Amino acid sequence: MTRINPEQERERLAARYAAMNDLELLKVGGDPAALTEWARETLRDEMRRRGLEWKPDPRSPKPVAEEEILKGLGIYPDRIAAGLSETF
Repeated sequence: MTRINPEQERERLAARYAAMNDLELLKVGGDPAALTEWARETLRDEMRRRGLEWKPDPRSPKPVAEEEILKGLGIYPDRIAAGLSETF
């Protein structure tokens, strides 16, 4: 698997965002959960450069850390035992 060079990716994103008009930028920024960390940072920089205020759509879910998504699985004798488990 090829690794992405962070600096090259930021440069690519900066060029892409610079080519967009203000409405396109605002639309892209409306769903921050759909963007990578690099994309959010680069978008924020471009919007600041243009004097735009970034107001993500409040209905959009916030980015979630991976450790918050993955949950341990187990086999339990009943629901009560599963509810008492410390693995969740």
